[in-house]
Amino acid sequence: MKQKPDWIERRQSLRTEAEKILHGVSKTQADSRPTEVLMHELLVHKVELEMQIEELQRTSGMIEEARDRYFDLYDASPMGAGAIAGDGRIQEINLAGAEILGFPRAELLTQHIAKFVSPLDLVRWTQLFQRMTGPSECDSASLVLELLRAGTTPFLAHVSCRGMQPIGEPALLGFSLIDMNKIRMAEADMAFSRKAGPGFPLH
Repeated sequence: MKQKPDWIERRQSLRTEAEKILHGVSKTQADSRPTEVLMHELLVHKVELEMQIEELQRTSGMIEEARDRYFDLYDASPMGAGAIAGDGRIQEINLAGAEILGFPRAELLTQHIAKFVSPLDLVRWTQLFQRMTGPSECDSASLVLELLRAGTTPFLAHVSCRGMQPIGEPALLGFSLIDMNKIRMAEADMAFSRKAGPGFPLH
């Protein structure tokens, strides 16, 4: 026996609840007049719609709260992150990513990501991008690239990419950025502090 789809079960549940609410307002007995039967059905349908609207509002509120929490965490992340469209233009980027690339976030949106890749590594990046977005696309990949901060200053970054398929929208290429120079500076500070021992200032 086939199981009923969730929406059918939900509709029947809503109708039962609506009829309970309207119990005694208009009965659909066999000897009732057609107008009374029709009025009862209209009232039940009205209550059903009101209940559906309330449920949708609750769901919408929960989705908005989840979205706000996601973006708060997204922007609070110390790692650069964003998404690139199929034509190579930046569609999304968090605050850390904008700082790593050396531009305000608003100025980076719709910019071509290749603009921030050093000529030394442009071929490698292009090959990765084509592999991730082409017919034989792979799920994820990563490599170390020389990027250009503010479009001019070279630095090494660890770049990870993954395919993204937003519902009802074109596919995107998600990416994360880690400034390797900052990692090396942090490692050097840690090594120095261990060597210096307690009680010695780092700088």
